[in-house]
Order: sequence, then structure tokens, then C-alpha cells
Amino acid sequence: MAASIKEIQQNIIKIQGLIKQAQNPAQKKTFSEILNNLQGQLEEALKKQKSTQKTSQKLEIQKIVKSIEPEQKSTTESLLAAKLQSKPLPETTQKLEPKSTTKTTQKLEPKSTAETTQKLEPKSTTKTTQKLEPKPTPAISTSPLSETQNTPPIQAESEPLPEPPNTPVIPPEQEQKTSVESTTILSESEPIAKDKSETKTSNKIFQGLGIIEGKIIKRFEDNDKYYNVVVGEKTYKLIIHRRRVLDFVKATYNPDETQLLLVYPNLVHYRQPKERTLPLKISFTIVAVLQELRHGLKVNEFRLCGIYQQIGLYSGTVISVHRNKTEHLKHFVNRNKDRAKNLLRANHIPIFWEDSPVKPFQYNPNLDKDKQADRYFVEIKAQFLPDREQWGFIELLGEPTLQLPDFMKPPKPGGTKSKSDNKEKVEKMNQELDTKQ
Repeated sequence: MAASIKEIQQNIIKIQGLIKQAQNPAQKKTFSEILNNLQGQLEEALKKQKSTQKTSQKLEIQKIVKSIEPEQKSTTESLLAAKLQSKPLPETTQKLEPKSTTKTTQKLEPKSTAETTQKLEPKSTTKTTQKLEPKPTPAISTSPLSETQNTPPIQAESEPLPEPPNTPVIPPEQEQKTSVESTTILSESEPIAKDKSETKTSNKIFQGLGIIEGKIIKRFEDNDKYYNVVVGEKTYKLIIHRRRVLDFVKATYNPDETQLLLVYPNLVHYRQPKERTLPLKISFTIVAVLQELRHGLKVNEFRLCGIYQQIGLYSGTVISVHRNKTEHLKHFVNRNKDRAKNLLRANHIPIFWEDSPVKPFQYNPNLDKDKQADRYFVEIKAQFLPDREQWGFIELLGEPTLQLPDFMKPPKPGGTKSKSDNKEKVEKMNQELDTKQ
């Protein structure tokens, strides 16, 4: 038990160090959950240790009491035997004898038991309390802990935020050693899955995340800052926002090597002419370079969580992945209001989904907001189909719901007004025409 308690305390110290070194809220959340679990284990271990010590103390006391009882019996039996063998004594002596026996028994019983209990109980309890008191936490170590291997699935958004200044660079060697490699190079826009203050549904977020397999190549021969990824016979733009990710790609650059990449997709839809001949633009934002498949996903499989609907710029159905509402994103948008439209742009991922359990939402301009059809939030696993430039449904990961997680919308242009404002304006114009006539 002592060894296990010591190991738990060492693990708590290591987790505290990892929480201080966490680069984003998701890591802090994960490590804090592990810390709470370890603290609970420590409390249970200490309780068990106390109970075992108490039982051992009781057993020792019972042994001592049992060893004393025969001595008491032997003294009383010897006195009685002496009394029977001896001749009757005068009344004075006969009166004194029982007193002497009672005194001896009274002296033996309380003193022996009380003294033994007094000697045993305080010493053992003080020693155990001294041992059980938590020791002051020493300097926190930064070595990685084995418990971090079971980290939850990574959550990323459809559009990354630019890299904040002065971010530390992770050497390429650490990519292979740490089991949380994909979380260490996530963008700062990564949402928190279980933040009740920021989401209506505590365990639902907007998310588009998947794994592709391809070769990373330079977009321009004489420039090592911009890259593309070749998947099969198609080439896609590879977006890199974090300095540490760019440094890793530079250090391990090999255009002939096929790599597993954890990415989230970026879609751009164009206003279509009558013929609808303009194709959509697909690119990928790199999150991490993986050594093996992770998060229950195979190659070209994606986890898509968003609003299932139809949009005017695309003829089929899409899953719209919005930007999750977080305090970090709100502050960043407030500091960069001129870029808010691009930062908060939703990702409309085309999905081929036959026999869907819910109907896709389609906006009707002739109806008021409260009379529009239901908008469902869906969580699915889908396969990327490069030849069709869309994703194909594989399976449901959660029940569709009408409760949407909180998200941030891009600001409306200054000249746009609501439908009610336009109606009032039209009515005023009609009244002015009537008065003139």
C-alpha cells in the first residue's frame, strides 16, 4: 500500500507539471481530469491504510487483554485454595481477607487494561497521523507521464486562427516520443468539449477532423514556406498556421515519402452561374503528422459535426461546421475586427447521405424566422471521396438533435438590414406617395 501511495503522489506531481506546460485549453482539461482521478485514488488509498492500521491496533489490544486475564484468574484461584486449606481464622481476619482479594482484583483489572490502552492508542495514532499528513509538493518535473496515452479524441474547428506571437517551437524528436503529438500542434482555436459555460449541450461541438495519406510537396520550388499535399492523383493546398508545424515540415521534408496527416478540411463555394460549372475549392489545414492511425479513424475518414442543411451556393446537401464560441475566440475577434469575416466563416462540407434520419434544413425567404423548418445538429463519420469532391456517409456517431452548440457568426455588412426594417421602410414610402397624390 505504501508503495502505491508513493507512486500516486509522484504521478500527481508530474500531472501538475504537465498542466502548467499545456499549450491549449484541451490539454489542460485532459490533464486536470487525470489529476482529479489520481487525487481520488490517493484519498481511497489513505482511507484503506487508516482502516487496516485501526484493525491491527484492535487485534493487538485484544491479545494483551487476553494475556492479562489468565494472570487475574490464577491470583484469585490461589487465594481461594489457600483459604480452603488453612484453618478458620478469627472474625477479624475473615473480614479482612475478602477486602484484600477485592483490592487486588480492583488494582489488577483497571490498571492493566487502562495502562495498556493508554500506551498503545495515542502512540500509534500520532505516528499514523504524522505519516498520513501530505508532504509539501517538491519542484515539478517535466517528464511525460504514461497515463497521458489515453487522451480523448482531438477536437478542432473548421477554420484555424493565426498563430499567436512568441509560441515555443517543439523539436521533431518530441513528435515521436509524446503520445499527445496531435494535441501539441493544434491551433489556438481548438474548442473545449465539456465547457458548460460555453455550450448549450455540454458534450457537443462543431468539428471537422480526419486523416489523409499523401505526400507533402513544395508549392514553389524556391520557397519553403508554402506546401501542397498530393492525395492519389489530386493535389490540394496544405494550410500551415503554426510556426512549430512549419518547422517540423521543413525539418522532415521528403517529397517522395507518403505520410499520415491529421487535418481538417477547408471548403470555398463560389457563386454559380446558370450552368453551375464552377467547382468548389478544397484545401486542408494540417494539425499533426501521425505515426499510426488514431481516434478510431482510417485513411480518408473524417468526423463531421455540424448543421445538416442545403445552401444556395451548392446543389447538394452539406454539413456546416461553424466556429465554436469560446472566450479566446471572442477576444481574438475583438482584437482583429477587420478580419472577423474570414475568421468566423463557416465550413460547408458537401455530404452524400442517402436515407438520412432527418431532413436537411433549407432556408425559405418567404417565411419568418419562427416558421422556418427545423435545423438538426448531426455527428457522423464520413469518407472523403476525392473523385466526387465530397464526403460519403459511413455511420452516425450520435443522435441528431435540435439543440445547437453555441457558435459565433460572421458580422453582417453595415448596409444590410433585417426584414422588419425593410417592411417599415416600404410602408413609409407608400405613405409618402399617398400624401403626395
